[in-house]
Amino acid sequence: MNKLPANTGWQWIKQAFSLFRKQPFALTALMLSCLFLSVAFLLIPLFGPILPVLTIPLFSAALLQACADIDQGKPVHSGLLFVAFKRQTLWPLAALGSLYLLVTLLAFGVMCWMDDGRLLKMALNETPFDIALLEESKYAVQTATTIMQLAWLFSCFATPLIYWQKMSLGKALFFSFFSVARALKAFATSVIIFFVVSQFAGLLAAIVFGTTQAIILILPITLLSMVLIHCWLYVSYRQIFGAVPEQEAAQAK
Repeated sequence: MNKLPANTGWQWIKQAFSLFRKQPFALTALMLSCLFLSVAFLLIPLFGPILPVLTIPLFSAALLQACADIDQGKPVHSGLLFVAFKRQTLWPLAALGSLYLLVTLLAFGVMCWMDDGRLLKMALNETPFDIALLEESKYAVQTATTIMQLAWLFSCFATPLIYWQKMSLGKALFFSFFSVARALKAFATSVIIFFVVSQFAGLLAAIVFGTTQAIILILPITLLSMVLIHCWLYVSYRQIFGAVPEQEAAQAK
């Protein structure tokens, strides 16, 4: 885990786009399948609302394995959807998902504390929807979003380390945190580029299609961003840890 220069972040993004272009429809279909199952989990009584968060690392592993298959010249197939639902990886990845759930609850608590629960009351229809109050709560939302994004960034390698290298949760989090910290300039570059591109895409859509129609494009733009982020995560993992998991790709078939 050597320190990497800032321009490495740009190289990762270029490699991620190159990887995506090889099988864009297959990757997008796999992501849609993951999202569909996450929504379906909401219908399960009692535990339904928390299952989409708990299974984030499991579906993330499926997308990372798809990236590895593409990198090795293999086709992406539907069987990858449940590739991480194996006994040796299921529980560590689910435990990682539970940590994501705790971070989400923490971020939500901070948001409610900062805006005195205004957004929650509007969501529960306890108070009428008010654009002015929504504007006043933007800093609370931004703070909560930042907490979740930083938590994901510094733990982003935990999923592939658990899935491919069979590390324990604690060990995977340790290596993930310090690998990101040592390559922080490269990661910062990638994050800034992703942010600028997403903002430009939203602005361009609003100019071309108008604000109302541009809102409709939020879903496909978000979907594409999620796929590209996994491609980016794969190529950054490959460079930092030097592991291309051919054996796991073969077992997935």
